[in-house]
Amino acid sequence: MMKNRIEKLIDQKRLQEDDKSQRDITFLRSLSASYDKWGALTDKQRVAFERMEHLNSHAGLEEAQQWAEEYKKQHADTAKLVALYYLNTSHFFRDTCLKIASNQNYIPTKRQYSALCENKFAKKVIKELRRTPAFATGELVKMREGNSVPLQLCPLRGRICVVIENSLDSIKSYAKGSKEYKLLPFGSANTIVCQERHIKAMRKRAK
Repeated sequence: MMKNRIEKLIDQKRLQEDDKSQRDITFLRSLSASYDKWGALTDKQRVAFERMEHLNSHAGLEEAQQWAEEYKKQHADTAKLVALYYLNTSHFFRDTCLKIASNQNYIPTKRQYSALCENKFAKKVIKELRRTPAFATGELVKMREGNSVPLQLCPLRGRICVVIENSLDSIKSYAKGSKEYKLLPFGSANTIVCQERHIKAMRKRAK
């Protein structure tokens, strides 16, 4: 009977004293009250309960342990890169991203990781971050002079710069050419961060 399953899971959650378990108990009690009132759960409530029930089962706990090991070995670096992108550009997945970026021991669920890192925008961000830079460290480049150059970099349009770093972890767009560089403009003591699409190679002088 559904009522007994709910109460059994509440009892199991009482043995776990972490904050998440306490939130789960609150949710389960609301399901229990709903069941008492209506004699059944809605489809959405039933799906949510059965997922929580599975996660707390022996099979579910074993899956979670396997995922934790896989995440640490294969996905943690990717998750942090994508989390920083979202924190810099939007409010999507904010709670999850804050935890990933600030706590190296935090492990999102497999479902959370998939939603965060396997959507089409995240895939473009990962591809852009990991591709080979067009310009090498120490190379001379020139700031582009078109209107696409960001407002804060407009005073530097046409300026020659030295590439100081060409593989920053930061990124603020999933567009092609959004890989970020640290540059030192000629005549300046301060470095700037600039996307690859806003710089170009120096023309070689004809002999």
